[in-house]
Amino acid sequence: MRGRTGPLLRQRRPTAEGKTGGSAFNPTSFYSYHLDPAADVPSLPRTYAGPQASIGL
Repeated sequence: MRGRTGPLLRQRRPTAEGKTGGSAFNPTSFYSYHLDPAADVPSLPRTYAGPQASIGL
């Protein structure tokens, strides 16, 4: 946008203001989960990205 100054998006009010109640989603109810060591994280995308025989692809 030529000649425009300032932000293109503006938040008018906090999105979570006044929201209470409800329950949290617990992913361990649906998925197995374990923490990977931080040092291993950079290699994980190369190992697990793309089609995987274990999930039928």
